[in-house]
Amino acid sequence: MANPLPLFNKKGMIQTREYYEQFPLMGQRPGRKKSGVTARQLPSGVMELVGYDPTVGVTEVSDLFDNDFEAGNLTEWTGSVTDNGTAVASTSANKNGTYGGRLTYDGVDGDLNLYETLGGYEDDVYARAWFRFSSGFTIGAAWKQFRIIGISETATSTPLVALCLQQDGVDSFSWKIQVNYTPFTGTNSSYGSLDTNWKRLELHYHNNGGTGDDVARAKIYDYDDTPIWDSGDFTHESTSHDIDTVWFGGLGHTGFPANGDYIDMDECAAGTIGWLGDV
Repeated sequence: MANPLPLFNKKGMIQTREYYEQFPLMGQRPGRKKSGVTARQLPSGVMELVGYDPTVGVTEVSDLFDNDFEAGNLTEWTGSVTDNGTAVASTSANKNGTYGGRLTYDGVDGDLNLYETLGGYEDDVYARAWFRFSSGFTIGAAWKQFRIIGISETATSTPLVALCLQQDGVDSFSWKIQVNYTPFTGTNSSYGSLDTNWKRLELHYHNNGGTGDDVARAKIYDYDDTPIWDSGDFTHESTSHDIDTVWFGGLGHTGFPANGDYIDMDECAAGTIGWLGDV
């Protein structure tokens, strides 16, 4: 193909339909191919796409970040909070590839999560990760909530929106979306038991810039892509909120896992265009 057109976003990532590549010369680690498109750097320094058809169109898949733990450590994350446990990359925690992330809790109240700052404030952020809970996972007394994935203005600010697991009984749980939880508004899914299958959790927050209510929404899918729950849209106060952080694993919850309980996670990502799905 002669003179294919390279397309970059602000993170220095080439994008095509269901594909992106992060180039080391941009200060990014190589990404993963999502289709048959490949890329190379010409002697002039120009990045050339091979196999790209411009008539197909361009879709940014995860233009903010995509972390599959395949580095075998946590160095590619902006940071971690380990107040009540440990966070590691583990060959026992992978959904795909060789490594996944494992958060193991010590039964003490506190936060345990990995987070990524986005390198510039965004108005529209979609976050996605696959999670798996250890057998017998619990978060303490009934009606306690454990925040698993969230979107915030900064790494230390109150989450604008969080997707929670709520324990409603000895072996009864529901999913809950919380929008600006002080004060918070939200809704719960129906009750049920918690199994050890992988689940895809997706979260979206849209900032209207103070000209109207912000909007948040959560979606959950089972390991086989069967929909489990869709929260529907929830509105937030009309004050402008600039998004710069996505976190995974536990922040500011009212309940916390028992000593030895753990969460595995993989394929953590965030983008600005739409729901990330299983890509």
